[in-house]
Amino acid sequence: MAMRHLLFIAIFSVALNSLCSHFALAAAAGKIILGYASPGRALPFWVAQDVGMFNKYGVDVESVFIRGAPILVAALAAGDIQVGSTGGSATLAAVAGGQDLKVIASFGSRNNFDLMAQPNIKRPEDLRGKRIGLTSIGGTTWMALLLWLEHFGLDVQRDKMQLQVLGEQALTVQALETGIVNAAVLDGINSSRIKPKGFTVIGEYSDLKHRFLSQALVVQRSFLQQRGDTLENCSRLKSKRWRTSSHRRTRRRRSKP
Repeated sequence: MAMRHLLFIAIFSVALNSLCSHFALAAAAGKIILGYASPGRALPFWVAQDVGMFNKYGVDVESVFIRGAPILVAALAAGDIQVGSTGGSATLAAVAGGQDLKVIASFGSRNNFDLMAQPNIKRPEDLRGKRIGLTSIGGTTWMALLLWLEHFGLDVQRDKMQLQVLGEQALTVQALETGIVNAAVLDGINSSRIKPKGFTVIGEYSDLKHRFLSQALVVQRSFLQQRGDTLENCSRLKSKRWRTSSHRRTRRRRSKP
């Protein structure tokens, strides 16, 4: 679990470094607002600020928490933020609705959400008629839940499940711990906190094999055009270099006795 978190932070930091170097070309345009929908995944942004990655390129970046992917994407489409860190579900819905958005970087094509339940719930079929917590309808956790239910042969309406929108992962964890909901979709950071407390892992993230864009950086196409056409190539190149060095480090660790 710790390795998954470290890999995510490292990849995200590499992509942010690419963004910083590119945003520096337009620093005179003013502050860049970077919105994120999950505090648990904002660590790379905070690290980037703490180590001076943004200042290195003379860029004024403000990270802003926006509760829920659909609201974040709406803010992005309205121009209230310039860059959004969010999942693919809300982004695709906005594009289908006519918004001109562009995914410029993604951090994995697999599910990274666990389906957790209270200790008295042991099997997927025990979720019938239960209350399930998620951050938003139409967002990333909603899509992850639908994929999990499909994986287990369950259906929200047929099996009379109640979906409760809780706004953010921290509140979802609290709702699960206090019994407000019987189960919840949680990212690895939050699920790891409650697993030692005896909560049931109904679905481990690695067991779900669906292609799933759970985390990406999204901008308006006009913003991308104004900042130049080299951003994607720059991100791809630096990500490739990081993956190569990461692979080498992994091989060295495995070779140690």
